[in-house]
Amino acid sequence: SRTVYDGACGLTRIASSLNPAMLYLEEKNHSTYVTTYRLLTLENRQFKLASTDSLLEPAFNREQQFDVVVMEPPMAQKFSADERRMLVEAPFISVPVGKAVSANSGDSLWIQQALSKLNNTGKGYILLPQGFLFRGGYDAKVRAYLLENELLEAVIGLPASILDGTAIAPVLLILNKNKPAGSPIKFVDASEIGIFEKSQVEILEEDSQLIANLYLGKLEDDERYKEVFIPEIRKQNNELNISKYITKDIDVEE
Repeated sequence: SRTVYDGACGLTRIASSLNPAMLYLEEKNHSTYVTTYRLLTLENRQFKLASTDSLLEPAFNREQQFDVVVMEPPMAQKFSADERRMLVEAPFISVPVGKAVSANSGDSLWIQQALSKLNNTGKGYILLPQGFLFRGGYDAKVRAYLLENELLEAVIGLPASILDGTAIAPVLLILNKNKPAGSPIKFVDASEIGIFEKSQVEILEEDSQLIANLYLGKLEDDERYKEVFIPEIRKQNNELNISKYITKDIDVEE
């Protein structure tokens, strides 16, 4: 019964599997857009799909907001000099960027883009490299913005080699426009969950359920889960590295 938005939808494997009332999608690569359009039509989904760069030329206006945002944007995205100048005027930017956007600020831009598409009770799920959790510069300013405005609900660290084409360990950030004031941020260390097969980690259905239960606080005594209040995060210079809040017990054999 909800509306779902994805500004970097690819083949929309995630968003379409949610079976929402309506999908609002944008995809930069035209050949991917064509394939996605055909797949969604065959699946009889209700959708609006645009072939465009959602950061530079969004298809849906600022007033259009949605119940859920789900995104797996490009990792380690770089911007050309022209794109960096154009992005300064992007309407979704809430944290000032100065005269030009930095070349490696893609993660922070996607987070702000996701927030701009959420309605007042909306939730966003965005998959990023873990570098955003601790990098300085513009990323640090965006982290401070998320904390100051209580927009970050959870930080879930996932295993390395879980994604096709990269061994980077991603992090799932859960954004919440309706997060209760003063409530803690949930940290989940799921880095060792899953099955390692042929240089790739596979997350099975039961693994997904375990991660969900950790995030929901159903396993409060599990050392892979911790609730952290913002004053404690401020003491850590607003860094969100999971290892700063969840320490692993390491067994060493003689």
